[in-house]
Amino acid sequence: MKLRLLGVSILFFFFTFSLMSQSTLSILKAREELKVGLTATQPPYAMMAKDSTIIGFEIDIAQKIADKMGLKLNIVKLNFADLITALTVGEIDVIMSGMTISAERNMEIAFIGPYHISGMSILTFAQVYADAKSPEDLNKGSVKIATLKGSTSEAYVKEYMPKAKLISAENYEEAIELVDKDKAGLLLSGNAIIRYTMFRNPDSGYVTLEEAFNYEPIGLGVMPNDYLFVNLLQNIINEMKENGELESLENYWFWDDEWIEKLN
Repeated sequence: MKLRLLGVSILFFFFTFSLMSQSTLSILKAREELKVGLTATQPPYAMMAKDSTIIGFEIDIAQKIADKMGLKLNIVKLNFADLITALTVGEIDVIMSGMTISAERNMEIAFIGPYHISGMSILTFAQVYADAKSPEDLNKGSVKIATLKGSTSEAYVKEYMPKAKLISAENYEEAIELVDKDKAGLLLSGNAIIRYTMFRNPDSGYVTLEEAFNYEPIGLGVMPNDYLFVNLLQNIINEMKENGELESLENYWFWDDEWIEKLN
């Protein structure tokens, strides 16, 4: 009797789970658009071009996903710290904003991917900081570290460099300005942002680490109850990995400078 009840409970769970997922896909089809939340201030993931369009690595991925689903892509610009809340209240369908797949975030939302691998690095004018071999070398009260508010970089400083002074910025432009104006000794962030900033400013005097402090997988964030939606997105990312689409986009946005002329 107990086994029969258990079997019925399991079937009911998966039936309910499936209905919720189908409902999500039905909503997307009826709306005919996919709402993707991002900051548009995280180059080369996503950034504003001089013609006021949003371009970048994640924009191209998002467009391919929307195309494969037969939907229009709708980009929703938000502050990084507001992305998960926006997802949970239904303001957006997907997060694509250079978001690291972490255990803490994964307890709130589901992740698809990774579609890119990053690592924690720094942007600074001080060679002594760039010579750091571990976070402990920067764990000093005299060190002022700028990070993106709500990011894993912010959490990383709190955990591994608690003695340092943390300055949280709403976006990367603000964080980089803190370094430029000597209000922070360094910016701690994913190495993609660091490489881009140095790439755009070759004569600035910026220096960085020889090797990133850690390994950070970047993925799409979605609501965990959307089983079919999660499965569909993961299959699309897997397909893009296998057919070389992801590699091609990475080469263009992370190693080519052709797109730089599109920016201010």
